[in-house]
Order: sequence, then structure tokens, then C-alpha cells
Amino acid sequence: MIRCSGGREKEGWGHIRSAITFFSTNSMRITWQFGSEDPENSKNFTTITTWWKALQAQTVVWKQRLIPKDGNLDWSSQKYDESFTFFEADVRGITFYWRKEEADKMSGITPSKLEFAPALQRLYVYPESQNNLVIRIEIPEPVHQSFTIDKPGWFGEKKADDSGDYELIARDHVSHTEFLITLDKDNLESLRQIIDELQQ
Repeated sequence: MIRCSGGREKEGWGHIRSAITFFSTNSMRITWQFGSEDPENSKNFTTITTWWKALQAQTVVWKQRLIPKDGNLDWSSQKYDESFTFFEADVRGITFYWRKEEADKMSGITPSKLEFAPALQRLYVYPESQNNLVIRIEIPEPVHQSFTIDKPGWFGEKKADDSGDYELIARDHVSHTEFLITLDKDNLESLRQIIDELQQ
């Protein structure tokens, strides 16, 4: 839960720009790679295939990009991006199959590598047949209103009730606005992981 309050609330909102990137979950990905000896490889593949099969009757956004030499991919909307519903979704061996509602037969793609961001419901597929291509499949989510605070003051405490939750406050001293964020233990652990990654 995030609640905003402030002595100059109306004026304060006008001074806040557009994104409080508090949980940068984009960096938290589950990876599977063909031929990898990582002990988590098989488990990660199972997690990803379970998600894929559950896409049946789901609307997805499908984007594919050629990987530039510098590796910086542009995922902003482009002409050939698609949004459609999976009528069927299956995995056989390591090949991922899907069928659009209007299609007569299923299509398939065999990956050499998969990266899955569970919090974003987003899968990156690196096809075995084309090593300079990456496909991104995701479940679209509603557009959220977002805010940015520059170099806020941070305060935190454990809630006094029996919930075991924590309260974190981000305070903007310029706009006199503060965000009260309630975290459970899982949220707090996610935050710790993000901070650890940022400090590497």
C-alpha cells in the first residue's frame, strides 16, 4: 500500500514528476539456458513452462527485436508489435507452442535461452534458430500513475499491530509531500535484494 500526504498536497503533486521507481523488479529474472550445468536450470525451466501453459485464453503483447552490437534494446512501441490472445499454449520437449484464435494450427519456437521476470509477467525468448533475435512476451498490465521524488528523506519502522508489516516513508522536503509505503516480509526481502544489486 502506498499513501501520499502533505501540507501542500495539491501544489505538491504538481511538483512531483512522473515515476517513483521503488521496486525495480525488471532486474530480477529467472534464467534457463540450453546445455547449462546450473543446478537451478531444470527448476527454472519448469517455472517458465508452467507460466507459458497458463497463457491459454490470455491476451499477450508480443515484441521481437534484433539485438544490436551494443546490446541496448529499444522496447518502445513499434509498427510490427502485436497484441493477441493465446487460444492454445503448450510446451513439448524444449519447444514452446502457441496458437492464435484465428489460426488453423499451432506455431512453435525452440529457445536457446529464456529469461523470465515473474513480477512483470514477462518472458524473453532467444530463439535457437536466430542468435541475434530476442522475443518479449508479456501480459499487459494496467497503466499506473507514478511519481518521482529526487533524493528523498527515508524513515522506517515496524508497525505496532500484530501484522508483522513495516512502514517506510519517503519524504520530499521541497514539495512537502511524503509517501507512506506498507511492506510485508516478502516485500522487505525484495527491497533488500534490489539494494544489494544496486550496490554491486
